[in-house]
Amino acid sequence: MNRQFKYCTFLYSLLTLFTASISNAQNTSALGRFEVDVIRGCAPLSIQVTDNSGSGVSVFQYEGSASTQTNLLNYTYTTPGTYVLIQTIQNLVPRQDSLIIEVFDPIPPDFTVLTCENEGVSVQINDANYEQFMIDYGDLNAVTVNRADPVPTHFYAAPGTYTITVRGLYNNAADNCAQNTQQVQTISTISPASLQSLYMLPNDRIALNYTLPQSIFYDLEIAVNGSSTFQKLKDISNTSSTDTISGLDLNQRYCFRVTSFDPCTNNTIASNVVCTVDLGLNIANNVNQLSWNTLTGGISNFTVNRDGQPLSTVANSLSQFADNNITCNTNYCYQLVVNYTSGGMSFSRELCGISISTDAPSAVNNLSVSVNGDQYELDWSAPVGFVPVDYFVGRSASLVVTDNIDTVQTNSYIDNSIAASPGQLCYAVSYQDQCLNNSPRSIVACSILLAGFEALDGSIRLNWTTYDGWANGVLNYRLDAFDESMNLLETIDAGTNNAFQDLDGQTVQIVYYQVTAQPVDGSLPAVQSNLLKIVAEPKVFFPKAFTPDGDDLNDEFMGFGKFIDGFSLKVFNKWGELVFASENIDVGWDGRVNGKLAPPGSYLYVADIDDFEGNRISKSGSIILLR
Repeated sequence: MNRQFKYCTFLYSLLTLFTASISNAQNTSALGRFEVDVIRGCAPLSIQVTDNSGSGVSVFQYEGSASTQTNLLNYTYTTPGTYVLIQTIQNLVPRQDSLIIEVFDPIPPDFTVLTCENEGVSVQINDANYEQFMIDYGDLNAVTVNRADPVPTHFYAAPGTYTITVRGLYNNAADNCAQNTQQVQTISTISPASLQSLYMLPNDRIALNYTLPQSIFYDLEIAVNGSSTFQKLKDISNTSSTDTISGLDLNQRYCFRVTSFDPCTNNTIASNVVCTVDLGLNIANNVNQLSWNTLTGGISNFTVNRDGQPLSTVANSLSQFADNNITCNTNYCYQLVVNYTSGGMSFSRELCGISISTDAPSAVNNLSVSVNGDQYELDWSAPVGFVPVDYFVGRSASLVVTDNIDTVQTNSYIDNSIAASPGQLCYAVSYQDQCLNNSPRSIVACSILLAGFEALDGSIRLNWTTYDGWANGVLNYRLDAFDESMNLLETIDAGTNNAFQDLDGQTVQIVYYQVTAQPVDGSLPAVQSNLLKIVAEPKVFFPKAFTPDGDDLNDEFMGFGKFIDGFSLKVFNKWGELVFASENIDVGWDGRVNGKLAPPGSYLYVADIDDFEGNRISKSGSIILLR
């Protein structure tokens, strides 16, 4: 037999002995050649071996080949672990017998103390390591139980706080394992739990908040869709005050309660009931309609929350609420709170929606259009009861305004896209409100067009168009006259007339006229017309004859007129000879030539006149000198 075969045979025998040792419920080796007083225990573990082989010489290996001892029948294991105790007898076949020894860490056992009515306790062992447990109730009473024994109960003689100690044990091993302690306050009666609140969360989850008196056994129970039968969902004896339930179909209605359990008497006490609520939101014109469905038992009232704040309290007999205190095109989030008479509350899922309004906004009814130099300035009244977001400004050269030229966010506008001219421009304004509804076009307002001229008689005649941009009309028109430097010359109240005639004409050659319309509604701004420039004719007059006789009446031949800026006068005799010249309208010919009296008769004159606008007027004619 080769060495490799012998080694394999040894391993097979060792494995057979190891398996037999584990399956053997007694402390006897696999072949019955020796016994051990204890095979499991906490470190340090001391064992006593009884040799039943009768061989007289036995070699024991307690921890492998390094611990070979001859006829040594007691040994102490100091290190936790699993050991194969091997006995070798040379003259026997097989030569070796074995037994498994288990040495454990002295771990404190885990246990839970549940209180019972009438000062009772139930100690529930949660440890799977030890074979036995010694329970010391802290009142000079103790009991030893096996791991598979029913949960023991104990009643104290008097109320109080007691320290319970639990030590782990192994059969027949030394009592050297660890212990654990807990304090317990006894109770005379079981207090019911309180289910304080229920929150419906996204992803079909529910959050529950409890008030759970300590050291009592609790079950969370559930009923579905109005059923009166509650079923256990889970044990929450060791649950904190907050718990989350997942995997529910929140399209169904669930009710929850917590059952307190007395492990000593098996009596139960149910808490208050809190149920889910199904909330619906319907967005309609100017109203957000809420409706809900829940089990109605024990409800005090409902609270409607909007955007995280309480909005209204609703009676328990109702199942809907209309929120009409809203602003269109605004996102609102709602949550319904069910308030129970027990003090519990149930919070629905939060539903959000953007409010709407299909109400047609009213048109702008006051539009002011003023001409200011080369631009048109618009101002209009904001509509009442609507909130414009964008104003649309339309323009036309007629009363029919169809095209928009710009979009603004304020109720004023300056149109400088075209040069001001005597032509009239008309405007209309519409808007889109915050509800995204469009208003009709406003009243059409055309700028005031002022026109005029100087009549042949020298009078100034002015007329202007009626201003129709205000709902309540025009109070009066004011006519202002300005000189070239825009200094005010005169202001005339034209009343409600659309024309004015100045019979005296202008006192200066160049006058600017402008009409201002004042509204009946004093809250509106006045509007101005275009600025009209009228240049009067110079109007120079030369007499037909003159009599230089020294009587101070028509003694000189000279021109008369106004608005003269430059002047030149030349007088010729009948042979075309220049007899007089002047560059000043106020200096005339006195009928002398070189200091001597000119003969009476007919003479010719030529005059050039420049007005203040730079225009030249030439006049010529004959004049008769009389003596």
